[in-house]
Order: sequence, then C-alpha cells, then structure tokens
Amino acid sequence: MSQAQQSSAPTRAQAHSAPRLPMPLKHEGLAGFRRWRDLFFINAGLFKITDKCFKSLLPEFARQAAVAPGELAEMVCDRRKEDVITLTLPTVGSTAKSLVHAKALEKISDGTIGEWYDAGFIQPVVKWKRVDRGAITRKFVECLGKQVTAVSSDDLRLNGLGTMLPYCPHPLGLKHSHFFALVEAGLAHSIKATLEHASSGEFDASKPYFFQMNDVPKIYHVKACRVAAVKWLLNELKNSTPSKNATELSQDDFHERGWAGLVKHYACNLFEALVEAQRGWPLDETLEHSAAGKFSDEKLYFWQMKRSSRLYSEQKYRIAVTRWVVSKTGKLENVIVDSFQNLGVAGLLVHTQHSLYLALVEAGFAHSLEETLDHARTGKFDGSKVYPWQMARVPTSFDYSNGEHRAAAYTWLAWKASKPVDAITKQDFLDHGLAGLYAHKGFETTCIDDFRSLAAT
Repeated sequence: MSQAQQSSAPTRAQAHSAPRLPMPLKHEGLAGFRRWRDLFFINAGLFKITDKCFKSLLPEFARQAAVAPGELAEMVCDRRKEDVITLTLPTVGSTAKSLVHAKALEKISDGTIGEWYDAGFIQPVVKWKRVDRGAITRKFVECLGKQVTAVSSDDLRLNGLGTMLPYCPHPLGLKHSHFFALVEAGLAHSIKATLEHASSGEFDASKPYFFQMNDVPKIYHVKACRVAAVKWLLNELKNSTPSKNATELSQDDFHERGWAGLVKHYACNLFEALVEAQRGWPLDETLEHSAAGKFSDEKLYFWQMKRSSRLYSEQKYRIAVTRWVVSKTGKLENVIVDSFQNLGVAGLLVHTQHSLYLALVEAGFAHSLEETLDHARTGKFDGSKVYPWQMARVPTSFDYSNGEHRAAAYTWLAWKASKPVDAITKQDFLDHGLAGLYAHKGFETTCIDDFRSLAAT
C-alpha cells in the first residue's frame, strides 16, 4: 500500500476513539433493534470481517495490491526483442486483507457500514466492557415500547442483552438483575439514591425505584431496602386521594403494588414494617412505656393500627393498651367504654368479658370485687386504686341490689367523708360519686337504716 493510501484510510483505533451512532432503524420496534445493537458495536470498532466478505472482495483488493504505486511489476526486455521477463511480487493476501479492513473503517467513518452489515460482510464482536451499555439499554427500552417499570429480565435476555447484565454495576450481589441495567442507563434510581431519598423523606417521581418494578429484584432480604419501600408507600398513601395514614396500612396496599414478597417477609404482620421504618414502637419498648406509665406520640403503638386485635389475647399487651387509654383520657374517673371505642381499641374489651371494670382491674387501676369487699369488712381502704362505685359508670358486676355491695359502699363513704355513718348526708353521696346508691334508697335516713340493717347481719 502506498503512503498516500495509508494516510487517507482511518485506523481501527481512530474509529474506536470516536464511535459513531448506528444508522437509523430500518424497522420500527424490536424488529430493528438487534441490527441497531450490532452496528453500535461495529461503529465502536468492535467487528470482524466475514469469510463471505473476503471471498467477494479479495480478488478486487488483490489486484489493487498488485498494481499499487511503488510495487508495480516491471516488464523487462532488451533491444534484441528477447523474451519478456515478468518480476513476480510476494504474496499479496495480507496486503489485500488490510485493504479490506481499511475499507471497513472508511465505511464506518462515512456512515455507510450498514450496507456491509446487511450484505453479511461484517459482524460485531460483543465486548460489553468497551461500549456505552447505557446507550444500548435506553435504545432497547425505546424500541420495546413498554413503561420502564414493565421491563423484565426476560425482555433483555430474549433480545440479545442477557450477556450484558453481569457487566452492569450490581450491588448486593445481584449480577443478573435487569434492574441494574436500567439504573446504569439512567432510567431508574440506584439503590444508593433510593436509600438517600428514604432517609430524607424526599422521593423523586421522575424515575422509578426498584420496588416500583413489576419484576422486583430480589433484595428484600436487605433491611434498608425494605425500609425504603415502606417509607415510600407511606408517603404515597399520605398524598393519595383520599389520604391514608400509617394506622390504615393494609395488606391490600402491598398487594396492589405487587409486593406479596414483602408481606410474606413480615409474616403478614404489617406493624413490623412500621417498626423497621421507625414509624412504630417495638413491642419491648411498648411494655417499658406501659410499666413506666409514660407513653409517646413520636411513633405508633401496635394497637393504633386498624388491624391489631391479635395481640389482645396476651394480658401484658391488654394492660399496656388500657394504661394508654387512661393516659389519653386524662383522668381515670372519666374513662368509659366509649373511651376505648373512640381510640379504636374497643376490641380489647372482648377479652375482659366486655367489662371496662375488669380491664381496669387487670391494668392495676381498680380494686377487684374481692379486694373491695375485703377492705369493707376490715375498714382498711386503699386510695391508690378506684373502687367500683368510683367509676364513671358503675360496672354491672357491682350491684346495689346486693346488700354486701351496698354495705361496702356505705363503709367507704364514711371513711372517705371522715364521718360516722349516722352523720352522712345526701351531699356526701353526691360529692363522692355515690348518687346511684343514694337514688337506690331515696334519702339519707333510709340509707342509714339500710346500712345499720346490713351491719347487723
């Protein structure tokens, strides 16, 4: 090859340093994607010339090589018309092949290499490390015609991109997940960005997160990823119409988004999801708050969930709930059944025979009936807890038609008012919450006579 020819033909290194985009697709959709992909590699200088090309073009290039300037065969003869002697050149095969390669680079440079590709003269050499994988993925998604969230691993594998997946940056050891190809292409948020958004509480809807994919990568074994998904869901529910808060979280909210795997991870106990996301109090801390009698609104307690009754079967949790209700009501004497109903924990009373009084006894706020009668017999009352008649609504288990129950109330009233029974007045009954007992007999002399009668027996 002459110096002029050598200087005008681009080298493979030059073609690789400034790769050209492939020619536009000849066909719409995936029909033309593989051609586009192959030309992408070829334009990046990653190609091989086929035998078909050499068979078709070598004769022509061999002739060019044989008559190239500076390499012409000279015809030698003498004046006496001797026989012509032809000087033969060395084998020109390698030179001709170089010319073929140079021609390929020339066609890459002028954007006509697609002609050779269509003719079967040139094939790509697939080396994923040496090309812009993101550009290929973006073009594929464009040709696929699906939403990014609907793209699956099978989509990539069935269209010649399966071998690319191990080369995409893949945290958490998921080297064959299509999601990280989308991340590399800038079509989805990375795991790092996702965790940062979850930490700040500021999510970005311009691209999908891993948990929004129809084909979610299997990374729910990583706690931080689970937390990010739950925080995003709570944010979505808060901003939805109608708005939902964390207490209304349900399995349907997860299943509607294809998160059955996440629900399974929490063993269908969605409150655990809130605990992990720092939106709910762990059970051990809940019991500590109950023991101390100090509750916090910083996070949710399990009973504030709409579906939480499964723990009411355990006494320690019922006690915690009752103490929380009392703290929310502000004053023990004001606690009524409606207090539980209004705070969404009326289900607890199912486990105390539907008795508010028994719930208070269990939680250490009220004396049991046995204790009450014993205190009345001994005359030693204890003001650290309430007696049945001190409740806003006297429990049905304490019955004024029962003489022993009335006697206990009379005795307590005398102790509370610091008066002998004979000196008790109607106002004493009213001031100490025994209007019901007073009404049962009608007036104080009747109550006094009733007490004397009961005392005698």
